[in-house]
Amino acid sequence: MFGTRSRCAFERLLTRNHVERALIDEVGQHNFIPLALGTVELLGGTPAQLESVYSDGKGQFPAWSLSPGRILSVDDMLQHLGDAKYQRAYIDFFSLQYGRSQMFRSQWLQEQLLLPHDKPLLYGLFGELGGPLLHLSHAVELKSSILLVESLVLASLDGDAAISEVLSDPALEDTPTSLLAPEAIMSRLAHDGRFSGVIKSAPGYEQVALVLSNPVARSAVIEYVRLLGLGDTPELLGQLADLSTALVCGSHKRGKPAFDLYLSSLPSLVQALRVLLPLFDGDQASRTTLVRGVWLLMLLSYITQMRPVLDKSLVFATPVNIADLSWGRLWSEFWGQAGGLKDKYLDPTFVRSLRSLQELGQASPDQEAYFLLAAWKLRKQWQQWAGCGKPGELFLNVRL
Repeated sequence: MFGTRSRCAFERLLTRNHVERALIDEVGQHNFIPLALGTVELLGGTPAQLESVYSDGKGQFPAWSLSPGRILSVDDMLQHLGDAKYQRAYIDFFSLQYGRSQMFRSQWLQEQLLLPHDKPLLYGLFGELGGPLLHLSHAVELKSSILLVESLVLASLDGDAAISEVLSDPALEDTPTSLLAPEAIMSRLAHDGRFSGVIKSAPGYEQVALVLSNPVARSAVIEYVRLLGLGDTPELLGQLADLSTALVCGSHKRGKPAFDLYLSSLPSLVQALRVLLPLFDGDQASRTTLVRGVWLLMLLSYITQMRPVLDKSLVFATPVNIADLSWGRLWSEFWGQAGGLKDKYLDPTFVRSLRSLQELGQASPDQEAYFLLAAWKLRKQWQQWAGCGKPGELFLNVRL
């Protein structure tokens, strides 16, 4: 599946980062190098492209610090959940557990995620806007033990208690009389007055705490999680893919293209669902948690980015020559940098978003043109991310 030279470079650079650099820095930022390397490898990138990604990121993350103590048992592991000072100890613990396991790797993974606890690690996958979930998805696609171990460490350290409480709220067990498709739910949420005035400062996913600490807003969020119909998984995945793409590429003002950093993660989260759900065949409870977890992140991203107006016509209005309407042509710039990536192709979120749009499009042949146009729009019109609070950045078409 992957070129031998490329795979060797990927393994060497991933291992070097794993051994030398912290997975979470002192302000809680994730080390993006593993995901960036994984995305380029999944695209079949060259060794030089992988080297350029590593070189661009290596100076941004500190070396490992020794943990205050060791983690030798499940009890130790549960005791230090959320304490990033123990990240090196968690790496050692999960690496040892993985090495000792005689089970199929997918079975071992499920066992770790579902350890008996009031909040299993499965809930931790949804911390930091699903960063651990994306890490795990890459681990499965690339069959990488390093990425697998790192994803469990992130789930142990970056779980969001408020999100875990929503996903385990007993109210979710009460089935509504009528269920809705994702786009219909988002349309209803867009005009829901219960969220008005909850966010009093600038938009940003870090405002999630304000939303979930507000009793009225939290109750509304749970209501919208419950409304999602879970019956037909392939159809639902297609609907989530469609909506996530509109949120990335159809939420700006006409004539003023803008792409939000937080919303851009949503197609990748839907792609992660496509990769991970087959691991939980026969475990409906875990499948439900995974789907609801991604849906919750979509809802919260939309709310914290001030519920922008969605307009799919912005995607279809993308000016593209008919001769360019192919995935191969879309990646021509990327392949033109075979000797080393530069400019926007060194932005890991940009490249991952493009690749996710391609994967979602190829999984939905009837709608593939929509995803291809969205990808072309992102490639041609992206200059920088909106939603970061930088001077002069463009804004989404938000409802004020």
